Amino acid sequence: MVAVAVSAGAADSGTVSGAVFDRNGEPVADATVKISGDRLPVGRTVQTDSNGVYRFEYLLPGEYALEVDRAGVGGARRSVIVDVGRDTQADVIVGLTVTQELTVTAARPIVDVRSTEVDFNFKSDRSCGSRTETPSTRRGQICLHGFVSPWLV
Repeated sequence: MVAVAVSAGAADSGTVSGAVFDRNGEPVADATVKISGDRLPVGRTVQTDSNGVYRFEYLLPGEYALEVDRAGVGGARRSVIVDVGRDTQADVIVGLTVTQELTVTAARPIVDVRSTEVDFNFKSDRSCGSRTETPSTRRGQICLHGFVSPWLV
């Protein structure tokens, strides 16, 4: 009876497995690996073996967070997606530091944002007929609502 329950649980679940490496590519033994998500709020925790390998079985399909930590080496976090009947491979490298710098520079606006006045300047050589005419072509130029488009000339 117990074997039937386990195999029924395996039919609608998946696994996550992988290996943990340090920044030099060496396996990290005894790292703590925790998986958690909406379908597993409390999470589960395992230790990597001597080859840095870990495995979580019988996970319901969905998205999970994988957290790895090893004292003296570092930690990492990544997301994984579990599919029914599949083993999701998720190798992790700990001890890496990624830094990124973003510089934002403010510029004075070209448009006067304090003014509510609207002004149009049309040149007669840009006119191509009635302002009510439909989009058309005049001497290879695009004419829209009676004026040649300055962006297409």
